[in-house]
Amino acid sequence: MLAMLVALAVGFGLGWAVVRRRLGPQWAAAIVLLGLVVVTAPRFVNTTTDGIRREWRMGRQAVRRSAPRVIAHRRNARLAKFADSRIPAGATYSLIAVDPRTGRRVSPFGRGFAEKMVWLQFELAPRIAVDEPQRWTIVLGATPAEAGLSLRRAFRFDDDWLVER
Repeated sequence: MLAMLVALAVGFGLGWAVVRRRLGPQWAAAIVLLGLVVVTAPRFVNTTTDGIRREWRMGRQAVRRSAPRVIAHRRNARLAKFADSRIPAGATYSLIAVDPRTGRRVSPFGRGFAEKMVWLQFELAPRIAVDEPQRWTIVLGATPAEAGLSLRRAFRFDDDWLVER
């Protein structure tokens, strides 16, 4: 913090006294801002890098425990755990979201489904969600029949389903 104040004072002193007369006020302001960036950039990079390393060392369970309450409330932990055990690692799966009020397919990133989708993708990694129909399909908000799927097996978890086609 002290280094930032010193840089600001020096920048203002040099910028407004010398540079302003020769180059104009825009260049003086640019030099002051550049001085602030030069002084604060190393600390920002170190802080960000440390945060990334800390999160990388966290296990999946630690991240799940630290989930915000709103997202943690909306995720279906039983579905994610079961799908994690059934869908092979590296495989792809599709996701169908159905609005329970209208019975129509909606974007999984629409209201009410976005948080579920983000957590399912996180918890099912390294599996990849794709838009095309796949052997494994997760249906949110409706039954597989309401989603228009033909199935081999289906597993229900509250309002959501894991379907093997």
